[in-house]
Amino acid sequence: MINNLNTDGQNSNILNKNAKYDRQLRLWGNHGQTKLENSRICLINASTAGTEALKSMVLPGVGYFSIIDDNTITKEDVSKNFFLPFESVGQNRAKVASENLCELNQDVIGDYLVENIDRILENKPEYLKSFNLVIATNLKENTYKHLAEYLWNENIPLISIRSFGLIGFLRIITQEHHVVEAHPDNQLPILRLDQPFEELKTFCNSVDLNDMSEAEYSHIPYLIILYKYLELWKSQNDGKIPKNYKEKEAFKHFIKSGVLRNEEAGKFEENFEEAIKNVNSIIVPSQIPVEIKQLFNDEKCLKTDENSDKFWIIVRAIKEFTENEGMGHLPLKGTIPDMVSDSDKYVAIQNVYKSKAQHDVDSVLSRVERILVH
Repeated sequence: MINNLNTDGQNSNILNKNAKYDRQLRLWGNHGQTKLENSRICLINASTAGTEALKSMVLPGVGYFSIIDDNTITKEDVSKNFFLPFESVGQNRAKVASENLCELNQDVIGDYLVENIDRILENKPEYLKSFNLVIATNLKENTYKHLAEYLWNENIPLISIRSFGLIGFLRIITQEHHVVEAHPDNQLPILRLDQPFEELKTFCNSVDLNDMSEAEYSHIPYLIILYKYLELWKSQNDGKIPKNYKEKEAFKHFIKSGVLRNEEAGKFEENFEEAIKNVNSIIVPSQIPVEIKQLFNDEKCLKTDENSDKFWIIVRAIKEFTENEGMGHLPLKGTIPDMVSDSDKYVAIQNVYKSKAQHDVDSVLSRVERILVH
């Protein structure tokens, strides 16, 4: 018998979800939250480690969970499991754990099944097909092997947990798992100054540094300054950008030769100082990272079909874009760093990057659609 708890929890409007899940939305966004809310998790055995793992999914709002456990709660269980109170001794472990976990989040639906996993695997293994993830705790070796083999063939991820006091292990068994880091740490901006796209060239070339007031001159975004001086450098160095320390130091002095406005005061405009400061991080060769090349050369990318995961379809589309419209470049991210500038000039150059990024996204989307059609 399967018992359903919190059946009206999904429609709860007591708390605004954006406010309730604000911190996690900052990490994985609305798309990630929607995926979590549409997930179905199965826990086999309501052990201490198992219920704690499930708790960490219930709190952020997993859509549905079910606990499979035919064990009766003992005094030993209540002494080490927060979700099994003392008065529950003698009751079914799955039922009590499910009820208490549901109290943590009214948005979550919880089930329990009073059954032995061995009997399920023998008589009705298809029950497990409805889940996106199975967490198994403290299983016997033969049961674990049988479960792992079945889930592997059904391409359902399995997390195996076993704990002994303060010692334990966790094993993940899955054919493939895709992780896209939406907020990578310490990522340098990709501005393509070494190989500027046409829109950026047109915009920067429209700015004449020699035909503006001192106030205007001091508020030119440093991206334009770097572009202007980099083009001059390339014209004098066979089209090459400064690459090593010696060349970049020479490039910095090259910029300084045009920024000193008051030789007696020895004062530089702040935007030019900012340009010089960012030479090492901004003036770098535009190239495809090694890990992206590995994805492009993967068999799953080269040979997509109707059974391909959407991840590989997107990778295939990006690869085709890079080899065609992108002219060897990945789609532009479209963000630029903060810099000394007046609002109008900053917004203007920001729009150049945003427009190019949106154009690249549209091109990739078009290729995704063509891949799906064919």
